[in-house]
Amino acid sequence: MLAIRRRGDPLTKNLISQPLDFGDTLLVGGDWASLGQLWDDRENFVVLTLPAEYQERLPARQRAPIAVGVLVAMIVVMAFELLPNSATALLAALAMVAGGCVKLDAMYRIISWKTVVLIAGMLPLATALTKTGATVLMAKGLVAALGSLGPVAMLAFVFLVTALVGLFISNSQLQY
Repeated sequence: MLAIRRRGDPLTKNLISQPLDFGDTLLVGGDWASLGQLWDDRENFVVLTLPAEYQERLPARQRAPIAVGVLVAMIVVMAFELLPNSATALLAALAMVAGGCVKLDAMYRIISWKTVVLIAGMLPLATALTKTGATVLMAKGLVAALGSLGPVAMLAFVFLVTALVGLFISNSQLQY
């Protein structure tokens, strides 16, 4: 128990010594099994809301060996370069869905579609920069300007520029 609300006033101190009164609202925390027991005990408790994550709990533990097997198989295929990494990852994801380790509707809810659209929009830009020779021009300019300082200085410069631009062009605060 984390807090008690009694007649509109929150009580957060000495909760162990507080006797419960009719109409008290309790704020509780715990593992999913304990919260599920409160949910099931309708005679003594009325659970008003459960966290949204409660509905998205992981599937049954009996699927864990399948998930570990798929993970190990993916790592082996990638380590021995039997397939391209992108194909291997896609096949592993499909195997997780087929094995019942991951629910397909949960995957669609978790995917950040804004990020997918952002990456899809950046791919043509990268292709255009490569085909026009702009990337080669930028690389030659960087080597000409900082080449005498060594590769560490060039990497530090790229990192600083990226960090500085990231301060102003951050997608974490965008609200649509």
